[in-house]
Order: sequence, then structure tokens, then C-alpha cells
Amino acid sequence: MSDMEAETAQTRYAGFWRRLAAYFIDGIIIGIVTAIIYFITSILVFRNVYIAIVGSLLSIIISIVYFVGFWAWLGQTPGKMAIGVKIVKLDGSPIGFGVALLRFIGYIISSIILYIGFLMIAFLGRKRGLHDLIAGTVVISEPSAILELLTRTEREAALDRMDELQTEYHGL
Repeated sequence: MSDMEAETAQTRYAGFWRRLAAYFIDGIIIGIVTAIIYFITSILVFRNVYIAIVGSLLSIIISIVYFVGFWAWLGQTPGKMAIGVKIVKLDGSPIGFGVALLRFIGYIISSIILYIGFLMIAFLGRKRGLHDLIAGTVVISEPSAILELLTRTEREAALDRMDELQTEYHGL
């Protein structure tokens, strides 16, 4: 068995649907925080033009701080924690601030090209998106708070079924 085969046998890479679910949770969190700050800003600033500008800038700043901050600090956002996935470098080490910022730039690029960078996750080996390729990262599965509510057998069956579905539909 080669080193690559041994690594793949030990590491469970997070697939497209799990990562999408985590991103959806993060989107809800960012949306709530942005709405609260936008509401407070609209009370303090009375001109509609300024409200739109400030609201847009705050939304961008909140997203950058949220994603880059959590990735650099813990290797996962609250959405990724809930789903049970974590971002690491190719060698398995934590990513740090520089790689987190580079990965966020990759997120922007993945979005600009009609989200193709995110769709790549379903088709590439190690389930990497364009942002992962740019930053030299992978997203791996690890125990989550939600999955801990299930028994080990139920958890493993659910994860195996997700992997079977991805293999069935995408050949990976």
C-alpha cells in the first residue's frame, strides 16, 4: 500500500453535501449578525444612502472576520463544528491566519466563477474545491456535537450512506 493509499484509508474527507450544510448554517449565523448590526446602524444613521453603504461594508467585514477568524483560530466555523468537519493543511496541521486569508480569497474566486469552485468538491479527489487547491487545504470529517447525539452505529451508518450516495452519483 502506497503512502497516498494509507493516508486515504485513515482520513475521511468531507464531501460536497456536508460542506454545503455547514456553509448554510454559517450563512444563517452571518445573516442574523449582519441584520442586527444593520438594524442598529440604521437607527444611528438617518440617511438611506449611508445605511445601504454602511450595511454592505459591514456585511463584507463580518464575513471576512467570521470565516478567516474561525478558520485561523479553530480550523472550523460554527457550521463546520455542527456538521463535524475541519479544515487542515495537506499535512494535517492547523491552517493559521495566512492560509485562512488565502482560502477566503479562494472562496471569492470560487463564487465569482459561478460557484464552479465549490462544485469541484463533488468531483475532485480528496473532495477539494478551488479554494482548497489555492490554499493547500483539505476538509476532513471529525466528531460533531450533532452527530454525538446519535449512537456510534447510527452515526457510522449515516456517514457511510452519504459516502455511498456521493460515489453512486459522482463516482468518487
